[in-house]
Amino acid sequence: TKCPSRGARDVVSSRARPYPEAVGIGLTIYNKSIDAVTFDDLQELLDAHATENVRLEFKSAYVTKDQVLKKLTGFANTFGGYLIVGAEENGAGRLIGLPGVDPQPSFA
Repeated sequence: TKCPSRGARDVVSSRARPYPEAVGIGLTIYNKSIDAVTFDDLQELLDAHATENVRLEFKSAYVTKDQVLKKLTGFANTFGGYLIVGAEENGAGRLIGLPGVDPQPSFA
């Protein structure tokens, strides 16, 4: 459904997000610009057992530039989002660890 006071991008059916974590409601990471995100925000995701959703994707290892561009384009075409590299999930998309990854200077 569309709300006249909002653009189509801002409107989501309640069926599309039955749980607050579906779009990150309640997690402070979604209320910050990318340059304001801290390790505390990542810890909050871990403590909340965050689940991958339309705004959040976990990768345990580096992915190719093409894979990153595809995911970020998807975020840009919806609600925005975060690709967390170095995050371990349980196979069902639930965050279980933040082991990190080694720096990859050639990725820039």
